[in-house]
Amino acid sequence: MSSSNIPVFDKLGDLRQKYLDDEWAQGVALMTQWPAKFKWNYLPGFTAHSKGLFNDVDVRNLQAVIVMLRHLLGFVTCSHRQIGEQNRLSGMLWADLEDEAGFAQQAQAQVAFLRWFQEQYSGRPITFENLVDNDHMWATFWNIPAFRLFHPVILAKTLAESEWHEARTDDPGLLVKRSMIEYQGQRDLGEHISERFRTVVDDDGIVRHRQSGDPSIIRVRYQHGCPDPPKTFQDLREIQVRPHQLREVDENGKISYKYDTSGGEPKTYLLVGVMRHGHVRNQSDLIRLYGIDGRYRRSAHVHTVNYTGIDWKLVGNVDDVYLLYYALAPPIRPDDESTAEVLPRPSGYRTKRLEAIASSTIKVSAAVGESSSGPVF
Repeated sequence: MSSSNIPVFDKLGDLRQKYLDDEWAQGVALMTQWPAKFKWNYLPGFTAHSKGLFNDVDVRNLQAVIVMLRHLLGFVTCSHRQIGEQNRLSGMLWADLEDEAGFAQQAQAQVAFLRWFQEQYSGRPITFENLVDNDHMWATFWNIPAFRLFHPVILAKTLAESEWHEARTDDPGLLVKRSMIEYQGQRDLGEHISERFRTVVDDDGIVRHRQSGDPSIIRVRYQHGCPDPPKTFQDLREIQVRPHQLREVDENGKISYKYDTSGGEPKTYLLVGVMRHGHVRNQSDLIRLYGIDGRYRRSAHVHTVNYTGIDWKLVGNVDDVYLLYYALAPPIRPDDESTAEVLPRPSGYRTKRLEAIASSTIKVSAAVGESSSGPVF
């Protein structure tokens, strides 16, 4: 898809330029900055009637997507996190969200994306899952190698052969779609994922082997649907995945592949992001973030409670749908890793939130009463 017709918002800034040679600073900004509070009067030509195109829940779901995708990019090395301009959200993914000069354009960029989404995917509700799981995002975001679950090359041999050879390369688009793991709570999640990497024999006696692509991030869609008790945060916070990779072995100058049928040494993945669908409760979708140390990441901004919050638990009840995001654990784990699902709110939080709501209500009410000209979003 050409990027020529994607609106340009020049006041958003670009973390890639701000931290050009500093991968660590770029990653910290991706993972700690949150979108500014959305205000309808940031939109040119805003009137009380123009709000009907979208509602506050739509905006919050999109902001939750922006936060989560930036968070995931923070776990990917700089050379592999370069989401291109062809992605409709790239401006917000790379924006300097703390620069007040760009606050109005943040709102404008979000509405521009929502308008495009409604035109492109007519009839699809504006939910977190619909916003991240579509052909546009498959082609422009989830297609980077760090997010691909499978190695693109399939190895094969006949039953009579002892040596493996490269059989074919899977279609990249198909690999992206298959990288989302569907999980209903049966057995251990790590085992469920490991089973995707395996050897199969077809009707012609050809043995084909699919192995892990060593992704930085693993994606899981969890909706409980088995007789076992629902999974909880403690069940899902850490998983072990066996990559089932073939090793290259040099035997007297000849390279061959060897396969450990146990699946090889397991790799540890840690839960770093959770999204809970809100449609069952007619609410916003809710997200929760964790660091690579397992610690709950709380936003410093009061307005984000509308799509985060600590008043819910990751429990696989039948009607609940979760998107789970796992990051590859570092080789050396910190001694003080946290196992807490959430942390209590700081003192004075409720008072600050009520004050923020009151202040916002006054400002928006005043803005609605003003007349303005220009395009209506």
